[in-house]
Amino acid sequence: MVRLTGLVAFLGFVLPLVVGQALPLHSSSRWILDNNGERVKLRCVNWAAHMETNIPEGLHRQSMEYLVDWIKRQGFNCVRLTYSIDHALNPSIKVSDSFIKAASDANVPLDAMQQLYSMVVQKNPWIANASTRDVFGALIDKLWYVPPPPFPTQQTPN
Repeated sequence: MVRLTGLVAFLGFVLPLVVGQALPLHSSSRWILDNNGERVKLRCVNWAAHMETNIPEGLHRQSMEYLVDWIKRQGFNCVRLTYSIDHALNPSIKVSDSFIKAASDANVPLDAMQQLYSMVVQKNPWIANASTRDVFGALIDKLWYVPPPPFPTQQTPN
């Protein structure tokens, strides 16, 4: 199946790491503004997830938590997360099955792909029972950060 290498919906799959910005974001003319009307400058990083395995790249080297923390530490406030047509059409495939299919699709020996899968699970044990949709969902949950209000909201008595 044809891979979609550059599909990014600007404010659909641009996942903000919202720090100090009043939500929701909106546009006015050519500007992106926060809820207070202040301009928001997006500092984005691309995270490829459109390759044959249909999960974000790099999970065989580091845990998802480490990678998300690294992105935040570098000062990025959004992530352009790519995905493939295969993932869009079949998001419920187990990650283990996705690696088996990837071996065939990429014309790579199955043993090599299974070794790569083992490295992913070693760094991210929860992926062993996950679907590719579960991996994307977990990543989105970890990337989306809204700080708590600075002080508890107090209601004035009537």
